[in-house]
Amino acid sequence: MNRIQRQSHELFKIKCAEKPVFCFRIVYTDRSDKGEYFVALDLRYHLFYDAGADVPVCTDDAEETPYEIVIGDTYRGGCNIPDGTYTLYVRGTKLYILADSLAGYLEADRYLTGTLLPLAAEQEILVDGFEYTHATMENVPPKSGEFRMLLQNIWGVDWGSELMANRDRYAAAMLLSYQPDLLFVNEYWTVMRRRGNFQKSMERNGYTEVVAENWSKPNVIPIFYKTGEWRQLECRIYDLRGEDESKTITLAVLQHIPSGKTVTCCDTHLEASWNCSYEVGNIRKINDVRLLEPILKEFLARYPDAPFLFGADCNCTIGTTPFQRLLDLGLTDAHDATPITDDRNTCHGYPLYDQQLGYYVEPTPHWNAGSYAGAIDHILYRGNLKPRVYQNLAGEFSAMYSDHFAVMFEFDIPTEKKLQGGNET
Repeated sequence: MNRIQRQSHELFKIKCAEKPVFCFRIVYTDRSDKGEYFVALDLRYHLFYDAGADVPVCTDDAEETPYEIVIGDTYRGGCNIPDGTYTLYVRGTKLYILADSLAGYLEADRYLTGTLLPLAAEQEILVDGFEYTHATMENVPPKSGEFRMLLQNIWGVDWGSELMANRDRYAAAMLLSYQPDLLFVNEYWTVMRRRGNFQKSMERNGYTEVVAENWSKPNVIPIFYKTGEWRQLECRIYDLRGEDESKTITLAVLQHIPSGKTVTCCDTHLEASWNCSYEVGNIRKINDVRLLEPILKEFLARYPDAPFLFGADCNCTIGTTPFQRLLDLGLTDAHDATPITDDRNTCHGYPLYDQQLGYYVEPTPHWNAGSYAGAIDHILYRGNLKPRVYQNLAGEFSAMYSDHFAVMFEFDIPTEKKLQGGNET
């Protein structure tokens, strides 16, 4: 993400409204989850290391000061922008950055740090009246199927000094930009839930977490659905391994309110091999599937006509024995069955944490590598379901908050029609 050339003696000359950039502060709104927060932190990161200026960051409920870089639709005001664009402009002594989507904010950030600020080090162009507007080039595509499901291991752990930092808010912005009907989450650990940023973002953007009748502890493997469009008919949670709360099974039955169509869902997380040999880890995953089988059979027997969605960090690749055991349950690999798909790995290295600034600032250098043969996050299905699109949402931004990419699966649920005499078509 480091786009400014490291020539601090030149970049230190950056001025806006005739003032050096270190006289400013960065202000963003925390009432929106379209990427404003990322732009604020990324801009501070680049100015800190490449321009030698530690520009403070605050939310827009702080008292207004004369010189500010304002990101988003804040209490400071801002202009309306055309749909599908981003804009940067100077009014008086403030630089404004606005977009209508995460993709727009990411492109605005790249233009600002990669083009505009280095140019502003050479000439005073950031003056009152400056304006630059551009169409967003890489926005989220519209749905190709009736429904969109996302699966994401969000790595919601606490590594001591590297607390959740900014990763929870980055994850929410990324996932919300795709507006899934259903969101399957892995590793929503207690530390992330306690901070509350992810949950608040989901709720204020119209999502509800399923609630299990038989479970009183925080759920590390939750499912979210669009509030008002879906409703929960049933939800139960089971332990796969009692000493590890991330190895549970969330089972939910959800009904699409406008159509009345119902889906059964399973979100789970199989055993890893980080603390044992590959052979021992393999045996543990096989045992996980063995424990899962009777629970699934009992659950699905009550909803024989509803299609079934299974999403999990399986911690195993296709061709392994644990994965084959999942297929033996009557499940189909959505990746191989979908006409529009890609050939991408789902797992990569951890993002890089900056001790000086106290947040994650760069993705792992090798995030864009590997094929589906190395993927460990899988979506499987069975029943009356027509797959449309399967895509690994790999990208530089999504590599900033987890060691897993989200997986998107779009599908239709065909409506069964009856002929005269009761015969089905």
